[in-house]
Amino acid sequence: MSIQKILIVGNITGHFRSQLFIQKLLHKDVGSNKGFIITLANPQSFQIQNCNNRFIKYFLDKLNFIFFLFEIFIKIPFSHKIYFMALNHRYFPVLLLVNLIWRRPIIADMYVSIYDGAKDRNNFKGDIFKRIASFRFEWYYKLLDKLLIEKPFKTIYIGDLELKLVSELVNANIDKSNYVIIPPASLAKKKAAPSSTTKLRICWWGTYIPLHGVENIIEAAHLLKKANINFSLDLFGTKKYDGSEYKILTRNLNLEQEISFHTDKTFGNGLLEKYLVSNCDLVLGNFSSSERAQRSVPTKIFDAFSMCLPVLTMNTKVLQDSVDVDNELFTCGINPEEICEEIIKIMNNKQEKERRANNGFIHYEKTFSVKAVQEKFIKLFL
Repeated sequence: MSIQKILIVGNITGHFRSQLFIQKLLHKDVGSNKGFIITLANPQSFQIQNCNNRFIKYFLDKLNFIFFLFEIFIKIPFSHKIYFMALNHRYFPVLLLVNLIWRRPIIADMYVSIYDGAKDRNNFKGDIFKRIASFRFEWYYKLLDKLLIEKPFKTIYIGDLELKLVSELVNANIDKSNYVIIPPASLAKKKAAPSSTTKLRICWWGTYIPLHGVENIIEAAHLLKKANINFSLDLFGTKKYDGSEYKILTRNLNLEQEISFHTDKTFGNGLLEKYLVSNCDLVLGNFSSSERAQRSVPTKIFDAFSMCLPVLTMNTKVLQDSVDVDNELFTCGINPEEICEEIIKIMNNKQEKERRANNGFIHYEKTFSVKAVQEKFIKLFL
C-alpha cells in the first residue's frame, strides 16, 4: 500500500468520535508500515476569540469562513481522500463547492441529524433576528442533512434503521452502496462492583433535553416512594445543564431525600465513572414522547454496557436494531407507571439483572468498544 494523503476537514474540539478516528489514522501500524499523511483544515483556525461586540463578531466569523474556503481550495489537490468530521454540518456546502474542481472522494461522518435535534429543542422558533443571524431555518438544516446523506463518496452513520428514518425526515435518497454504519464508541471503563446495600441505587446522566424524558423518570420515582421502595436516584448533569426545572418538580413531589442532582461528575473528569463503579445498581436511559426519541439510541446505554451495568430504557425499533432488547437490557414504555413497575421487577430478579448486564458487556466489546469502532473506520481508507 502506498502512502495515502488524507485531508481532515472540520472542527475537532470536543468531538470524541472524530478524535478516535484520527487517532487510528495516525497509528503507526495501520494498514502497513507506510500509513497515511494527515493534513487538517479547521474552520476555526483563523477565528478571533473573546470578542464581545456582536457586529464585529459576525463580520469576523464571515471573514474566517472565507479564509477556510481558500485553505481547503489549496489543500484538496494535494490529498487523495477527504475525511469530513462529525458535527460540522455547516461547513459541508463549502467543501462540496470547492471539491467540484478537484473531485476527491469525501468520506463524511454525519453522526447525527442536526435538523432532528434542532426541531426537538424547538430551535426554529423564537427571536427571528437571532435565527436570521445564525441562519437557523428548518429548510436549511434539512438541506445540510440531505447533502451529507446524498453527496459524499461514503457517508458514515451510527445505525442502519436510524439513517433510513432520518432520510425520510429530510427527504433524502439513500444508496446502500454509499453509506457505512459505524456505531458510537464508548471508552473502556472499570467494571461496576456496587457495594452491598438494601437500597436500590438508580442513576441517570445527560443534558436534560426533551429527548431524555427526565420528567417521567422523576414521576416514576414518586410512584416508587408511594410503593415504599427503598431507593435513591442520582441525576448527573453539568454546570451548563443543571436540570433547574427538574429540581422544582422534585421539590413539589417531596422527593428531595430520594433524588440528588450533580453537576461536578462527568466521564470527562473521571468522577462519574468512579461514582458509578461503587454506587449504581441500575442505569436509566430515555423515556420521552418526542418524535426524535423514536429515531435515536441514547449513548449512555453503551457507556453502561462498558461498565457491565444493567440498563432500563424505552423500547423503540431503532433500539431493537442496535441491541438485543430481550437479553442485553430491560425495556418498558414511557409512562411513569410502566417505569416504576419495571424497576420493581428488576429489583426483585437479581439473577436476570446480572445476566443481561453481562450480555450487554459482551456486546460492547464486540461492537461498541474503541477497538471495534476504529477497525470499521480504518477499512474505509485502506
